[in-house]
Amino acid sequence: VTTIDDIIDINDLPEEIRPARIERLLLPDTIMPLKKAVEMLERELITKALKQCQTTRKAAEVLEVSQATIVQKMKKLNLVD
Repeated sequence: VTTIDDIIDINDLPEEIRPARIERLLLPDTIMPLKKAVEMLERELITKALKQCQTTRKAAEVLEVSQATIVQKMKKLNLVD
């Protein structure tokens, strides 16, 4: 897989190997409120970042938001600290 960017994005992957769950979040089969879709994607990305990074500070860095934003969204989405 090649890309002009420094990081390979999910959209750079061939369709047959893209993770189905992320694709469903980005391109749901049914119409849903935008707010719900954004919350689902935020939950997925924050959960993965926390799992990978282990700290809210590092997760915030990876997601390019402040640590306060991560903590606020964790509370809003009922994610355990």
